Amino acid sequence: MFLDALGDDDWEYFMLRLELMAGCGRLDEALELASGHPEGDTGYAAETVAGLLAGAGRTQEAVDVLGRHGSGRGGGLAGYLLDLGRVQDAVAVLHPARAQAGRADFGGTGRWAAVLSVAF
Repeated sequence: MFLDALGDDDWEYFMLRLELMAGCGRLDEALELASGHPEGDTGYAAETVAGLLAGAGRTQEAVDVLGRHGSGRGGGLAGYLLDLGRVQDAVAVLHPARAQAGRADFGGTGRWAAVLSVAF
């Protein structure tokens, strides 16, 4: 009942509601609510839903959601792809032109550079 008091009008509050529901073991119900929300078909909503799915160990479904909504041009999708062991797909998301050209020099530092340098 308390979750209902948060309301559905503002996406930010609604997103918190979804996270609370998922944390209470009500992920499928949260996903159903998200799909019926007026903003439920936006890229922002897709990222939220993907995060909930991935957090529940449903990483492939998270990738599918981002792909359907065209939200596949960021580190979130690449991270999920890496979690699935799909390194080349992650590279293509992060560096589409370089992946097509077959280059192995991705530059940069940090987590992604380390993963990409090992992959190629």
